[in-house]
Amino acid sequence: MLALIVDGDPLAAPHYQPDMGGRRPRQAIDTKGGRFAYLVTQTPYTPEELRDVLAAAGWDSAVMLLSLIHISEPTRRVVIS
Repeated sequence: MLALIVDGDPLAAPHYQPDMGGRRPRQAIDTKGGRFAYLVTQTPYTPEELRDVLAAAGWDSAVMLLSLIHISEPTRRVVIS
C-alpha cells in the first residue's frame, strides 16, 4: 500500500518504487466523510494524479493498493496467462 492522503492532507511527494509509477488503472481505499471508501479506476493515473483526484473528491485519507503483480512476483518480466 502507498499512502496518498493522511488526515486530510495530500502527501506532497509519495515515496514508492519505480515499478509502482507510471500511468495505469489504480485502486484506492480508506475514508471519505468518516465512511469507508473504495475506488477502482479504468482511467490510467500516476500515483500523484490519483492522489489529486481523491483529494479533489474530498477523501479524508487514502492509500493506493498494489496490483497482484507487485504483491506476488515483483521481479517477474513474463506475462502469466
